[in-house]
Amino acid sequence: MKRCVRTVCGMCAFWGVATCDLSAEVPVEYRRPKPKSPAELLAEDARPTTASAATQPPDNPFGKPRSRPDHALPGVVVFSNGRKLPGYIWTAAGKEWRLYERASRQFRDIPFDVVKVIDGLVEWERMEDDWRWKEGGSDVKVLTGHTYPDRKTYFTFTLIDDRKLTGDIAQMFYVELAGQVSQVILHKRQEGKIGQTLDDIPYVKQVIFDAKAMRDAIEEITASRPSSRPTTNRSEKR
Repeated sequence: MKRCVRTVCGMCAFWGVATCDLSAEVPVEYRRPKPKSPAELLAEDARPTTASAATQPPDNPFGKPRSRPDHALPGVVVFSNGRKLPGYIWTAAGKEWRLYERASRQFRDIPFDVVKVIDGLVEWERMEDDWRWKEGGSDVKVLTGHTYPDRKTYFTFTLIDDRKLTGDIAQMFYVELAGQVSQVILHKRQEGKIGQTLDDIPYVKQVIFDAKAMRDAIEEITASRPSSRPTTNRSEKR
């Protein structure tokens, strides 16, 4: 593995960015041409959102999932209930993540290519009492005796130079494997239905952008499936 070399000029010096030759770490089958080098992307990452950027029309996140784009990365999504979703990952609205960073109290656009891991964290979760107004125009609440789950989450983005950005995000992304496309959402707030429990509304616990992690998850899922081969009764053979 090659060592990182620090730059001392321009935006790189401002962010304290370390430039890396990552080609030695990426398997040949997953290499792809990039419009910018890792150093250029890191120099731009986590920049505050400008007015012009905010007004650009994004791709429709509610439309039909498209086929996998060139910038998709191999990885695996791990949910809080233990379920794993391996495949090629890409964002629904372009290549950037839009995070409201808590430390700086401003929105930041993070280029898709510079994220290594996303960790989901629970700020709070609880069962809420369902209620209704006693009658029209009344300010008296009446409990129905039913409950529903409610949760607030936030996320930490670890970049390829190991810097971390923590904040709030509500954004959809896609995961594709063998032609099957799944939609996943990083929720800021999850509110379940009456009668559900917190276990019924799992959240994204981790997103790992790594080819080996994707392959390991595929092998784990494949090994856990029951064999499709019919069992043979030895007595029938005789």
